[in-house]
Amino acid sequence: MSDTKYVLVAVRIQLFNPNNQAEVAEVNTLQDQLVIEAGSADPMPLSKWEPESLKALTARYENRVQETQQLERHDVSPRPG
Repeated sequence: MSDTKYVLVAVRIQLFNPNNQAEVAEVNTLQDQLVIEAGSADPMPLSKWEPESLKALTARYENRVQETQQLERHDVSPRPG
């Protein structure tokens, strides 16, 4: 059981050749078998961001991405396995 009422589930089924109709049909069959059962039907409330703080936060994240992309590979600690 989760401590939150809301969860996001993303499922990705890999296509090796999207031009192969048989493969697309197989993936569609697998997608049709996915089932999600919810314990409630409560709608998730929308966030009440005010535009200026959202813009500032987005800029901060974008700057951080630029900084980390400039790091040399050996400057970044490996992620724990």
